[in-house]
Amino acid sequence: MLQVAPRFTEPSADPAWVMPVGSGDLSAMLRYEDAWEIHLSKTDFFAYDEPLYHKNPTLHSPGHVQLSFGIAREAIRRFEQRIDLQRGSVVLEIETGEGTVRAEAFGVMGRNTLVIAVDDTRRKPAAAATFTMWRPGMSVSARSSRVVAREVLNYLENGKAPENPAGVSASDKMFHLGCGTVMAFAGDRGLLQATSEDKGALRLNRPTAHYWLIITAATTYDGKPEANASALLDAAVNANQPELLRQHLDWWSLFWQASYLDLRGPDADKLLSLWYIGYYSYVSVAGGPVLPKFNGGPGLITRDERSWGWGYWWQNTREEIWPLFTGNRLGYARSALDFYDRSFMNWKQATNKSGKLGLRMYELLTPLKPGAPTPAKVVSAFDDAALRKAVADLTMENVKSGYNARSLAQSAELTQLMFEYVAYTGDQDYLKTTVAPWLKETALFYLSYLRQGDDGLYHSMVSDAAEMWWRIKDPAIDLSAARYCFWRVLSLGASFGYEPAFLAAVRERIHKLPPLPTGEWKRQKIEGTTVVTIDRDADCYAPAADLLDDRVPHNQENPELYIVYPLAMVDANSPPAEYARAVNTFRKRQFPNSAGWSQCPVQAARLRLDDTIDVILDHARRHQKYPYGGWNSPAQKLQGSKLGVMDTPYFDSVGVNLTALQEALLQSHQLTTAENTDPLAGGPIVLVPAVRKEWSGQFKLRARGGFLVTAQFEPGRKVTHAAVECPRGGRLTLANSFGQCRVSRAGKILLLSRDPVIGLDTQTGEVIEFSWMNK
Repeated sequence: MLQVAPRFTEPSADPAWVMPVGSGDLSAMLRYEDAWEIHLSKTDFFAYDEPLYHKNPTLHSPGHVQLSFGIAREAIRRFEQRIDLQRGSVVLEIETGEGTVRAEAFGVMGRNTLVIAVDDTRRKPAAAATFTMWRPGMSVSARSSRVVAREVLNYLENGKAPENPAGVSASDKMFHLGCGTVMAFAGDRGLLQATSEDKGALRLNRPTAHYWLIITAATTYDGKPEANASALLDAAVNANQPELLRQHLDWWSLFWQASYLDLRGPDADKLLSLWYIGYYSYVSVAGGPVLPKFNGGPGLITRDERSWGWGYWWQNTREEIWPLFTGNRLGYARSALDFYDRSFMNWKQATNKSGKLGLRMYELLTPLKPGAPTPAKVVSAFDDAALRKAVADLTMENVKSGYNARSLAQSAELTQLMFEYVAYTGDQDYLKTTVAPWLKETALFYLSYLRQGDDGLYHSMVSDAAEMWWRIKDPAIDLSAARYCFWRVLSLGASFGYEPAFLAAVRERIHKLPPLPTGEWKRQKIEGTTVVTIDRDADCYAPAADLLDDRVPHNQENPELYIVYPLAMVDANSPPAEYARAVNTFRKRQFPNSAGWSQCPVQAARLRLDDTIDVILDHARRHQKYPYGGWNSPAQKLQGSKLGVMDTPYFDSVGVNLTALQEALLQSHQLTTAENTDPLAGGPIVLVPAVRKEWSGQFKLRARGGFLVTAQFEPGRKVTHAAVECPRGGRLTLANSFGQCRVSRAGKILLLSRDPVIGLDTQTGEVIEFSWMNK
């Protein structure tokens, strides 16, 4: 099931013909033209100069390596470059009349080390590695059969640090951000002797059939990054090569055991391949000190060229997190949540400076310097007088309009994902120490932002609906996010130690929130000007209750469908009228799959539409452009490519695709209601709710409640067998997809049932089996 990755059968000069490989922090994009071009990336090296887009620090490449085997293009008889998903590597094979060169590139997880292991059967093997750097600030030299590159940026200018370079505040006395890159040839007994033709090139002195090219890189804050990179290289050179390779292969074997898909039927291979490539690409760069960037996370292609600067946009980064729970990659989900959690106090202070209480997480995150201590959380004490003052303060409402100037739901969405982590893991300590402060501060913010109108209801008088609609009243996103937070507060607040007065204020607000807005917003062009009209009688959910003075759409989004996903206010289990309205809204959406981050595929799965897979495939057709399986998102085009790809592969699009396919195979969410508030549980596990009826296959995914589900199904969405592992026990509920279902434990039949939902209590560590009775 892992042999679904693409393979290239000829060299290419087009820069888009790349494949990624990584060690969880140091990574590379590999392309063969006349030599193996190895373009390096590292998650945490930021430089303070003028990038292509947005005037702030941007991610820089640690350099470029070219590995030449001295093979002329006309001498190649057979060529293949492929991703070997099982081994977590990129494999190159070049057959000539003199023999075959086989090279395997892999990243040693957690060691910032890339290895290119070469077997060369030619009678006269040859190899030369050349390091290239284009920034004048990096020095390159050859030392003891290795190339050493060093770049250090001193952030002390005229006695004052620049404003917020790479997360450093002006209060820091000195800041040396350095990147060191080292490479060398190695055999099974240490470094191989190599001649330095110039300061950046090494050529093996004696022909050898088996060797490794090792590349390491380090980012430090002491001005000596090359020393750290050299230590990493020495560790790899001195390691037992077979043992190091075995550790690498064991890591990937365990990774693929955590979850898997095996799908058969029309177009199943396409989505199966993208699922595996998506996770392979993500974990190749997701083990560093900072979260992978949605833009360029899989690796830069050319020099430092990448759109969108270096910051973290929530609108695009949340998609990276969405699939990690059901995909059973909980460690990566926790890392992403912790990355955002570190900025809790920064956002709280910014919110308070703007006149509001609690915490509003802004769209753009400037992360703290890796390694810097995380400020201790200070949770607000509820004060009714302070609340009244904050409600009357209109500083935030009157801020100048712009993209995400008044989009308010980011902290609620993050809090929701933190609750998801708890539901999948059962981590009650995390619930109390991390989720409880986020929930209180986010709810406090909504208490201070919502104002009571003449109708007695509490309105979001002026805010934005994502990036689409600016200065509108009562966005559906805000009304849904506030409800989510308020219901959670009322359910869990007493156990979290929230004050009775705070709980009373939340209880008063929740009963006086406006209903979700309805009506169809239509865009028309009249004499060259876009005019928006609202058909209030249309049976659709609306992005907001009303337009204010700004009547121009600013992006290509469908914020009225956030109530389906990610906010889970409406789904296929909703009352018939609400469900029909949601489906009608989806069918009339104005921007179907318009961008890589468009949630349309996930929303189709949550509504369990028969054409869900068609929506997922349409999303892939529009945005999956890199030949190896990488994705586009709105950005600048990659210079020199004829394939219509963007400047780097994008992770926001990947996250949507992974999430949608998993939701089509397994769902376990609860609707956001006043009743569904148990933080450790989910809804009934539903198997294959939205796959094609012609499909068959099997999968292993994780459900809320911590249950690991392995299921087999046949055409017609007929589930034949499911085994549910119960790592922490608890109440298990499963929607009956079997008809007459046999439920057993350890070979002993527990019950036979035709009930639409089967529920039973489970013990820690046991496995419950469900099977179809063909009678």
